[in-house]
Amino acid sequence: DDDEELSGIFHFIEHTLFHSNRFRTAAQITEDVEDSGDDIDAATDFDSTTFWVLGKSKYLPRNLRIVYEAVTNFRYNEEEIEKDKGETISELKRYIDSPEKNYIEHLFIPILLRRTFAERPILGNPKTVRRFNLENLVAFKKKFYVPDNMMIFISGKFNEGKAMDAIEKTLGRIKKCSLAQ
Repeated sequence: DDDEELSGIFHFIEHTLFHSNRFRTAAQITEDVEDSGDDIDAATDFDSTTFWVLGKSKYLPRNLRIVYEAVTNFRYNEEEIEKDKGETISELKRYIDSPEKNYIEHLFIPILLRRTFAERPILGNPKTVRRFNLENLVAFKKKFYVPDNMMIFISGKFNEGKAMDAIEKTLGRIKKCSLAQ
C-alpha cells in the first residue's frame, strides 16, 4: 500500500530493479542472464511486485543471486533515477493516449475499488512520479522488501537441495523483520 503522495512508487521501483547496483552493472545483469539463454523480468500489480527468471536449472543459484542483489540494492545512480522518471511519465502518457487502458485504469478501477489501496493507479501519475527520489525509493524498499512479504516459487526440473542451499545463501540472508515495523 503506497502512500497517496507517492502513488506509483512500487511500479517505479520495479523499473529500477535491474539497473547498475553495488554488485553488477546493468550490462552485466543482462549479459549474465541472457547470454545463457535465460530471461529475467519484473511486473507490478495492485498488491505485489513479481520477479521471475525463466532459465535452466543449472543457472538457478546465479539467477537467485541476481534477484537477491536487485532486492537488497539500496545504491542508485541519480541519473538513472531521473531517466526512469522520464520513461515512467512517457509510459503514463501512452496509457492516456490509449482509450481502453485509460478508461480501465483511471475511471473504472477507481470507482470499483473506491476507498481501498487499489483505487490509485499502479503507475501513479506524472505529479507523483516527479516526487520520487533516492530517499523515498530506499525507504519503501526497506519497508516492503522484507522476508515476511516475500514468496519464492521454483518450478520445473531442479535439485531441491541445491535450490534450498541457493535460497539460504541469498534471499535467506535478508534480515528478518515484519511489515509492521
